[in-house]
Amino acid sequence: MMLLATAAWALGVVLAWAVYDPVVQLLRAAGAVRPNYAGRLVPVAGGLVFVLATLLAQTVQWILLGLSPWCGYPVQSLLTGAFALLGFAALGLIDDLLGSREAGGFGGHFRLLLTEGRLTSGALKALGGAVVAAWPALTAALARGELAGEPPALVWSTAAINLLLIALTANAVNLLDLRPGRAFKGFLLLWVLALVFSQPGHLVWVWVSPLAGAATVFALHDLRSEVMMGDTGSNVLGALIGVGVAWSWTISGKLGWLAGLLLFHLYTERASLSALIERVAVLRWLDRLGRPAEGKDGSA
Repeated sequence: MMLLATAAWALGVVLAWAVYDPVVQLLRAAGAVRPNYAGRLVPVAGGLVFVLATLLAQTVQWILLGLSPWCGYPVQSLLTGAFALLGFAALGLIDDLLGSREAGGFGGHFRLLLTEGRLTSGALKALGGAVVAAWPALTAALARGELAGEPPALVWSTAAINLLLIALTANAVNLLDLRPGRAFKGFLLLWVLALVFSQPGHLVWVWVSPLAGAATVFALHDLRSEVMMGDTGSNVLGALIGVGVAWSWTISGKLGWLAGLLLFHLYTERASLSALIERVAVLRWLDRLGRPAEGKDGSA
């Protein structure tokens, strides 16, 4: 598996390098430019770079799978991963291009929806994310050998757990996307944790590896404040980690992952994550790692 994952990672690197300039030029030409945290105008929705690169890589994997007699590759997980990739990218793109920041957090968006009947792009993204996550969540539950012959209630409860962890992992990475490179670093941490505690030899991570490679190329530009990944990218980074966990972790492990996500979201609903990072020296150092000093990148 390690050899396959490494080759897939390298494929993601090559494809992201090839599509980066055309995608960024397309965003600039379309006027998809927004001020970043320092007030500098840069292209938004830059996550399209690694979304496109990953989709191309998964297409190559699908072609090679079709030509190969090896049947051990998780075909269903590849398809559900591609579905999650496209679905979460589309929802993020809508928010990047049409969304406003008048409400923050789940509470703010749903408060406007319930009290004023106003559907914000954030609420649409949350509701749509649950819908998009439903198919990968159910497919992963049905595909698990440990549930074979179990009561339907157990399958459905596992699917519900999968749905929550996919949607909340997507949103967790999205919440990190407030400074250059922060969402990518959060993705790397989650990716390593997901791999370490994954069931041995699970090939679902082979099709997630191109995303890691493509996101690495993008991060080199993101850290220099040349482009913002936006919700288009951060949603996808978290969603595919969530799908991988849904396919490759035990039920008890997934409950632990979900508990951590719930605690993280409860904290961010009540306090500033950026303020916490600035207060804790280790987090502050990690957050600034790889980023030019203030003023050296053209930002204020």
